[in-house]
Amino acid sequence: IGYKPHDLTTSKDYAYLTLLGPKGADGGIIQYCTKTFRELKRRPIGGDPHVWVDCCAITDTDYLFVAAQGASTVYKLDIDTLQVKDTAHVPGAHGLWATKNYLYVTD
Repeated sequence: IGYKPHDLTTSKDYAYLTLLGPKGADGGIIQYCTKTFRELKRRPIGGDPHVWVDCCAITDTDYLFVAAQGASTVYKLDIDTLQVKDTAHVPGAHGLWATKNYLYVTD
């Protein structure tokens, strides 16, 4: 059995769908264009991924944050390229939310 859809978030230009990997394997992210609904990019990511888009809440630049519960890692990704900009080890990282000054992560 393959990957299955898990979590979803959107920005002005993109929709992001996370995938659960088979039998506890790492997950993935698919980036779609919100105008054409075409798939643009895919990226493997740690297991059980949950997503949140920082639409200038924390910084002046938009980022995609991914809490990969299975990898106990929070990823900060470039919203356009999905390139990893930073990571943080957060045991059991699950839910995400942010204010202007803080990124909150639940387990």
